[in-house]
Amino acid sequence: GGALGTPSSGSLGSCSNYGTIGTPTATTSGATITITGIPSTAKRIVICFVGVSTTGSDSPMIQLGNGSIDATGYLSAASQIAGSVSTANSTTGFLSGNGGSSGYVRNGVMILEYAGSNTWVCSCSLGSSDSAIMYVSAGSKVLGGTLDRVRLTTTGGTDTFDAGSITVNYF
Repeated sequence: GGALGTPSSGSLGSCSNYGTIGTPTATTSGATITITGIPSTAKRIVICFVGVSTTGSDSPMIQLGNGSIDATGYLSAASQIAGSVSTANSTTGFLSGNGGSSGYVRNGVMILEYAGSNTWVCSCSLGSSDSAIMYVSAGSKVLGGTLDRVRLTTTGGTDTFDAGSITVNYF
């Protein structure tokens, strides 16, 4: 093994040298929230959920796109852990968990990693701050082109968001 070297003094540079930290987007209304303008150089996307809640029992989910949102071809599975475990899978988006109810408040992160050939993989870990529930999920999706947008929606597509925010960071 070799030595790690001596740290040098100086600036690390601006945040843009390492990635882009997004601006929080309110999730207080509407059934979908789309974030566009993700550059073709992005290889990791981190979606931060802060107090996200819906008006019904559908789970929030993320869909990807190139020019428009792609709502098919996902390989996604999720579990809700609340004393017992319940599971679900989806071909229409990356699940953030399985089920819930109106008012469940979700906090945590969903990480999307580029796996080559327009393929993205997902890992998600969220907790409900108002009940003893943990949500975990994973999946993969092949896009027809370079990812340039993500959309937050729900598994049914009609429940609306009524609290919190998401921040989309990319690196």
